[in-house]
Amino acid sequence: YTEGLGGAEQRLRDGVARIWLYVPFGTIGENRDTEYLITIPTAPVVASDHPLASMPGPLGREVLEQAVQLVLTDRTPVTNGLSGGIVSHRTWRFADLTTRLDFLLAGFGWCHMPLHMVREHIEAGRLKMLDLKEKSGRDFAIHVINERGRPPGRAGRWLIDDLRRRLPECVGHGLLATA
Repeated sequence: YTEGLGGAEQRLRDGVARIWLYVPFGTIGENRDTEYLITIPTAPVVASDHPLASMPGPLGREVLEQAVQLVLTDRTPVTNGLSGGIVSHRTWRFADLTTRLDFLLAGFGWCHMPLHMVREHIEAGRLKMLDLKEKSGRDFAIHVINERGRPPGRAGRWLIDDLRRRLPECVGHGLLATA
């Protein structure tokens, strides 16, 4: 399965999954083992024809609060109480990154997106990186997590090792060709 935010953790708690790839929010739990996999760099972006794209930076919170922010939502109680970097008073919520990217490209708002998903759009001029006053870290450290005492078997270990080998090429180092 693919799940947004707390969905992966909820599936492990429910006993439906043996391992999960997850960005831990807060504590992972005493009965969990965790192994760092990779960090996914993100960037604040907006469609090139959006009003924020033409504003000189760095942009402050007072500007971002007035623009629609496209945020991920969670259908589980796992992330209740976490704001996840929400700045704007006006938000549109999405259950997945792909749909959020479609709305971002259509000019409906701004958000932080994984750089590997928007790199080509930035280089092609469809999206613009925002220069923000607050340079808060929005990179996501992906971990492999499993129940303590139930480590991945041979197939699970192969999957983790394969991901560890291939993800850096997919994700890159967060650098743009134009940077």
